[in-house]
Amino acid sequence: MAAIARTTACLRFFGDDLNPDEVTRLLGAEPSRSARNGDVRTGPPRRQNVEKAGKWLLEAGDEHPGNLDAQIHKILAALTADTSVWAALAARFRVDIFCDLFMEETNEGLVISPETLGAMSVRGVTLSLDIYGPTPD
Repeated sequence: MAAIARTTACLRFFGDDLNPDEVTRLLGAEPSRSARNGDVRTGPPRRQNVEKAGKWLLEAGDEHPGNLDAQIHKILAALTADTSVWAALAARFRVDIFCDLFMEETNEGLVISPETLGAMSVRGVTLSLDIYGPTPD
């Protein structure tokens, strides 16, 4: 079995009353992107979008070939290990690590170590996957 061609990973917190500054302070790192519920952002072509919920996102860089285990480890290692902080946040907000897996061939795969799965579990983090199969040329 070949390795997944490319992977992305992003830790995400969502909630109506999510304050990105509070989450940043509690986790100990700046997000890649964040917003409060009701924030207005301008997207192309000059269209305004209103955020429907607060969000705090921390992305790991793309990996070629995919290495989801390393990406998740990188994200979690940059943040507090205090499980009481994670429990409090998980009780208030929806939290997951959202991952994209891009295949170039059929039957590609990956492994996530018990250590990484355990680190996610004690923090109350769900793993969400979008898997994209190979596209015909």
